[in-house]
Amino acid sequence: MMSNTLLPADGKGVLVALRPVPGIRVEQALTLCRPNRTGDIMTIGGNRLVLFLSFCRVNDLDTAFKPYFPFADGRYFL
Repeated sequence: MMSNTLLPADGKGVLVALRPVPGIRVEQALTLCRPNRTGDIMTIGGNRLVLFLSFCRVNDLDTAFKPYFPFADGRYFL
């Protein structure tokens, strides 16, 4: 996918690392995540929830995050 010249350079995906607020363990934050797009990957590491959002552009992150955390309301990450 990353070497596919038919895709725009800024549309191949975005890697995001989210740090939970104090008092929330990264494992708890993972249980709030509701992935629903084919090709997206999530894992935890370094006290962060790491998401690769395939075919996402940086300016589309707000739209892409809404279905991922329907119950979080943005208050669980710094």
